[in-house]
Amino acid sequence: MRRSFLTALACVVMAPALTIMAPTTTSAADSTGPVKNPNHPLLLLRYPTMSRTRIAFEYGGEIWEMPRAGGQAHVLASGMDMLTKPIFSPSGKMIVFTGTYDNNTDVYVVPADGGQPRRLTYHPGPDVAV
Repeated sequence: MRRSFLTALACVVMAPALTIMAPTTTSAADSTGPVKNPNHPLLLLRYPTMSRTRIAFEYGGEIWEMPRAGGQAHVLASGMDMLTKPIFSPSGKMIVFTGTYDNNTDVYVVPADGGQPRRLTYHPGPDVAV
């Protein structure tokens, strides 16, 4: 219970850090404040989840993963429709997520190191990873 609470607390603390703001510049002609650089859009990285060494999140309907210490993020799972709500397994070796393929929302699992997602549920109604 304590570990679940600490993990949830860490995710809440890390969520604002996963919203990457666009680099800003100050306009010389208008000194009213920073101006957003159109070459660097605002990124909203949703549903962060952490293991001991990694962070996984949803961005643009895909599941991404990166080292917890920082570094380059890479896509773990993508598809034609929305993939969302990644959750690390207790061992940190697998990531469960909710995916919509073929107009049906089901639960899938993918190795945290990358690989082919595998479908876990086959119910005709929507299933969501919790």
